Amino acid sequence: MVNRPALLSPANPRLKAARKLGRRRRDRQSAQRYLIEGPTLVREALRAGVVVHDLFVPEGAALDAELLGEAEAAGAATHTVYADLFDDLTTTMNPQPAVGVAEMGEASVHGVLGDCEDSGSIPAFLVLADISDPGNAGTLMRAAEAAGLHGVIVSAGSVDPYNPKTVRAAAGALFRLPVVVGGPIEECLHELLAAGVTRVGTIVDGAPSMYDTDLVGPVAIVLGNEAHGLDETASVDAHLTIPMAAAPDSLNVAMAGTVVAFEIRRQRSAGASAK
Repeated sequence: MVNRPALLSPANPRLKAARKLGRRRRDRQSAQRYLIEGPTLVREALRAGVVVHDLFVPEGAALDAELLGEAEAAGAATHTVYADLFDDLTTTMNPQPAVGVAEMGEASVHGVLGDCEDSGSIPAFLVLADISDPGNAGTLMRAAEAAGLHGVIVSAGSVDPYNPKTVRAAAGALFRLPVVVGGPIEECLHELLAAGVTRVGTIVDGAPSMYDTDLVGPVAIVLGNEAHGLDETASVDAHLTIPMAAAPDSLNVAMAGTVVAFEIRRQRSAGASAK
């Protein structure tokens, strides 16, 4: 049996520190910690091996004894907080009754490439170049994981991958898929070039179809800003387009990234079947 954790004072330093993490990127970066909202996502994080330092539950909510037990077994400190203070921790209108404070990952391009070499896999990345919407960024992480890609690189000009909205949109992919927090986009692209990864930018028209683009080798799909697309000066090796039957000018960037991610999977599956 797991007892309800002790009720925290509003002045508790752990609670005050957690409140900052939901509000400002610089506080998350300084602490190298972020918030995970909701029992389902906290449980997924724990089971993925993410280090969770604190778990907060609201006073009066039904106790999820299984979650508390998993958190405590993993070394997390568990706390009960007054309902109004708990609401202040979260970024949703109707918060779910659990908020975890987790440690950021340490993924790097070099590390991902090393893992691919060890497993005999051919690396494939999505690169987020100035993606500003947290929902789009989280969806792209989710798509990359579902398509079997090996990582997502988030440039310095993009939304924080540890923004609470991004964490929710990623639906657990952030905990399982290497997400590299990179520098400026040109720095990210240069690192891929040095590693022998082909950089392919996505544009609306004026480039070969993705069906006619070889995505079987080491590849990074570079996705540009929602409003302006990929900068014409971006250092990529090639461009591709997504062929469309109807009239829209372009797809939402999350949709476009998802389509291309699964085209990588299709081409590689077809190549493996042909051997």
